[in-house]
Amino acid sequence: MIKQYSSSRNTEIPIKSHIIDTLHQLTTLPGCPYTSDSSCNRYYRYELNLFDAATLSFIPYQGWQIKITHSLGFFSCCSVRLSQIVKFANLNKRLPEIVDSSEQFGWYKNDKNKKKDITFDYFEHYKNVKDVNIIYSIDFKHDYQFLNYANLNYKNITPLIKKYFSPSSEINDIINNIKKKYKLFYKNICVLFYRGNDKNKETTICSYDEYLNYTNQLLKINPKLRFLIQSDETGFIEFMTHKFPNNSFYFNDEIRHMKKCSSTVDIVMKSQNYEFSKKYLAITIIMSRCKYIICGSGNCDMWIMLYKGNNKNVIQNLNRSYIRENQKNIWLMQQWDFGSNCRDEFNPLKMYGNWSEFEGSKL
Repeated sequence: MIKQYSSSRNTEIPIKSHIIDTLHQLTTLPGCPYTSDSSCNRYYRYELNLFDAATLSFIPYQGWQIKITHSLGFFSCCSVRLSQIVKFANLNKRLPEIVDSSEQFGWYKNDKNKKKDITFDYFEHYKNVKDVNIIYSIDFKHDYQFLNYANLNYKNITPLIKKYFSPSSEINDIINNIKKKYKLFYKNICVLFYRGNDKNKETTICSYDEYLNYTNQLLKINPKLRFLIQSDETGFIEFMTHKFPNNSFYFNDEIRHMKKCSSTVDIVMKSQNYEFSKKYLAITIIMSRCKYIICGSGNCDMWIMLYKGNNKNVIQNLNRSYIRENQKNIWLMQQWDFGSNCRDEFNPLKMYGNWSEFEGSKL
């Protein structure tokens, strides 16, 4: 439902029309700065119940603002926030003057800050970020978390990530402290990221041992590679540390994990959400800086790519299909068995001769 409010009379008028049409109507209202008629000084407010995600407000002579109210998982909030910024920018060929996320990130507020806007505890205020070069049109939607990440519109999205999602000084401090504590050398790290538990309700999650087909291939190329294990499932962490006892690690003090279940750490360990959400954002940025990444598909995985700015050296599991960089059509590594039972068109060993040839200069 889209509602129209007027300060000149206390009425509420439901409007049943397509959201895009309504947004177009907004720019043609009397008094809109983008029209020749400036006689109206009324205040209009449009509430868009799209994923319970956004409110677009129009105040004549004061520019535009968007208000996002979607408040679930951390990176779900980020995806919806970005999606609404993109929608505004594409429609108006300019950025909003105000992005109000004060009602977002509700899961991560505590008794001390429950009435506050905690957005800028995580992100540098966009007004402090130097102007970025926006390229129109921008292709991004919240549900792109379940797409092939080779198809993300990185060139056009990345300026918005810089503008609205650059880490705050506190998050940068956490990143630097973790880097120093664990002696991170990004160019020699492969991330094994496994978002499990309740994510299985949304997409097909692979088994733990499927990752080994790719870790073993990477070790043949770089025997000194270290594996950063990041997961909300205790079983995955235990499985990988057992497989790689001498060349793997995880952030023992900075993450939360639990035995496989149908819930999430944000619900089970709710009292710790504010503290660990800041750590998790820092870890996500750390993962984006590592040389190789093996991951699944979801908001958390996608935001590693968005901070990375590409999917180079990434192996993505999408509904049991394995996708490498630049593979815009999902066909590659559909099976993890590269032996005689694997169809030739899915077998990189037959297509490229050997793994190193397939990797080439990309690694």
